[in-house]
Amino acid sequence: MSLNTSYLEKVTTAEHGGLVRQILGKLQGVSISNEMFTQRRNDVASAAQAEDDAYTRSLKDFNSDRLREEDSIVDCYVKAVRAILNGHIELPASEPKRQKAVELVRVFKDYNFSPSDTYTAEAEKIRNMNQVYQTRIADLQALGVADYWAQAVAHATSVEQLLSQRFDDVAARVVGEMKTARTNTDNAIKAMYELLAAMQVMMPSTELNNLISQLEAIEAYARQYYINIGKKPASSTGTNTNGNSGNPGNSGNSGDSGNSGDSGNSGDSGNSGNSGDSGNSGGAPGDTPGDTPGDNPGMIDGAYEG
Repeated sequence: MSLNTSYLEKVTTAEHGGLVRQILGKLQGVSISNEMFTQRRNDVASAAQAEDDAYTRSLKDFNSDRLREEDSIVDCYVKAVRAILNGHIELPASEPKRQKAVELVRVFKDYNFSPSDTYTAEAEKIRNMNQVYQTRIADLQALGVADYWAQAVAHATSVEQLLSQRFDDVAARVVGEMKTARTNTDNAIKAMYELLAAMQVMMPSTELNNLISQLEAIEAYARQYYINIGKKPASSTGTNTNGNSGNPGNSGNSGDSGNSGDSGNSGDSGNSGNSGDSGNSGGAPGDTPGDTPGDNPGMIDGAYEG
């Protein structure tokens, strides 16, 4: 088996990063005194770091910081509105503003609004609630919450706009960056492997042979557990190596095809978690009206207090 990098093109991005770190670990674990070897090892390390950085950026929600900021502002205005309405509910039953507050608070309960809702659910509920509140503008103004509610609606709209921009041109650019980073890493590893092949001919050593065997074992492991997973492995007669689970064992003689570590089962492939927003989408009014405290029939359960 000779060193090659073609298998690196066939694994997932996450698997690729792990394999590269294994390869780099093997290269850094030897004390070969050769200037060109040291340079190419440094090239692999630099490319691996650049790939890690690109991968981290590819996982980032490009609008996450602004989403958090806008959502926080929404929560602040909603908190103010709820607190003011709850305060009016404490007025005597004969006070006209008390009844208005009770009716406005009921909208929060009708839509089962919660500040712990997901971005999508919260923004959708506010949009639907606003359709109701638009028919009660005079009451909102009378209770002094009209401006605060308008701000909550405006920032909730910004949240929805940011959510719709998650896969914009910026995302496409970072995906391209990830592809370029992987290619650069593969090229750096390929250049190192070409050097190792030349060194094995011109200046062979036990340490060099062991290094090459370990790199071959990484490839064999990747092909069996990442690329050919679920396929029946080809029969071979090499010496089994009893490596630790999850790490490729030392391969047999370079002329033999030996098994790289006990073949075993590759492990259960767990069901992937359900993605997406888990929060309630803004349901129809009255879906979950909630309980109403006896003393204050319109008070929001769990309402913010000063």
